[in-house]
Parts: sequence; structure tokens; C-alpha cells
Amino acid sequence: MRIVFATTRGAGHLGPLIPFAHARVRAGHEVLVAGPGSVGALARRAGLPFRPVGEPPPERVAAAWAPVWSYATAPGAAHVIGELFIGLHARVARPGMLAAIEDFRADLVVRETCEFASVVAAERLAVPVAQVGIHLTATTDTGDGLIALAAPALAAFRAEAGLVPDPTGEALRRAPVFTQAPRSLEDPEFAEPARVRRVRAADPVSGAAFPAWGSARTTRSCTSPSAPRRRGRRGSPTSIARPSTRSWRCPSACS
Repeated sequence: MRIVFATTRGAGHLGPLIPFAHARVRAGHEVLVAGPGSVGALARRAGLPFRPVGEPPPERVAAAWAPVWSYATAPGAAHVIGELFIGLHARVARPGMLAAIEDFRADLVVRETCEFASVVAAERLAVPVAQVGIHLTATTDTGDGLIALAAPALAAFRAEAGLVPDPTGEALRRAPVFTQAPRSLEDPEFAEPARVRRVRAADPVSGAAFPAWGSARTTRSCTSPSAPRRRGRRGSPTSIARPSTRSWRCPSACS
């Protein structure tokens, strides 16, 4: 299978895609990361082939994002999603993303949930889409909030690409979402859609697969005397649940 992993700018957007791309490479598939040139070094550092797509000039990006970083002028999430991620970045990236998917003869596009050029490009080419959540909760990546914020700008973006109307973002609501976030981070009232897939990446130190979220091994405390400690409520050291510090490997039987 040939898979394009689509990202917008920033390590926080590309980063969550990397374990999934590595997993597909280990399984024998061909992968390509497509995104703005500013993330190319990050992709190559991860050992992944990269193809740049269009990106606005740095000065235009800086000016457009400047109000977002100020408490006094922050325009809110609707502006960030609609005007920046879609109206600015996706609009410039769309021609290059379309060409990348077509030239690579992709069988699947995997997008991070704030990248939108691949949404219209994949539909134009009749390529199925899967999604990787980049937030700490699946509520954010699959709930009505993000899709509702994106829907108006995405509807106009789709019209520019000659696609049929989708005013409520149903195409995104149908696509599966993979996340490494545990269920315990969700609001207890969150009714998890069946399209959410919770997974865990391999341990970057040992290469071994972590146990599934919610299994006994994810909640068992490590009693090794060399285990890292966190401070308790009154400053007393307490053991931490494994595996929570990925750079440390337990030498005891609990490994």
C-alpha cells in the first residue's frame, strides 16, 4: 500500500504522524510525508521521505498569526481554524498536495486533524482518508467542536475545488481517527464514536510495543529503587506508574 501522510506547519502537527508512518514502513508499505517545506527537516530527521507543498511566505505567516499570541487580540479558535489553517495554509498547499497524492499514486491519505488541503485533494482523486488526532483528547479531534469550527471555511474551500457541497463536514465525521491519548484523559461524559481507534507506539528506547491503554501493565507501579519519582502532595516521593518515563528502562522483573 502507498500512503501519504499529510501535515501542516509545526512539529506539533507532524510529530503525531511519525509513529504511524514508521509503523507502516515496518509493515512493508511505502509512505510519503507531504507538507510545507518548513517541516521537511523534521520529516527527514525521522527517516521519512518528504515532498514539499505550497507554503505562504514567512512574513505573511508571521503577520497572520501575530494576533493569536496576544491575550488582548486573540481572535479565537474559529478564526484560527477557518482563516489560518484553512483560509491561509490549506489554500496555498492545495495544488501541491493534489500533485503529491496523484504522483505518488496513493492508496490512502492519513491527515493530522488540523491539516485540510488533503481533505479536498483526496476527495478529488477518490482516495480514502484516515485521520490522526493531534490533541490530548479524542473529544477535540472527533467532537462537533473542531468540525463545526471548520465547516463554514471548509465548505467554501470545497467549492473552490469543484467538490459537491458538504456544509456540515460529514466527510470528516465518517473518517476514522487514530489517537495515542488514553481514554482516561477524556471527559467522563464523552460518548466515544466507534471511529476512534486508540493505539500506543513502540517504546523508542527498547523498540518493544507498549501494552494497550487500560491494561494492567499501564497502571502497575514500578518498585525498582532506581525508578524515577514524582513528588507527592506534601513533597514526599511516590512511585510512578510505568511506562511513563520513556527514556528510563526498568532493570527489575517489572520490565
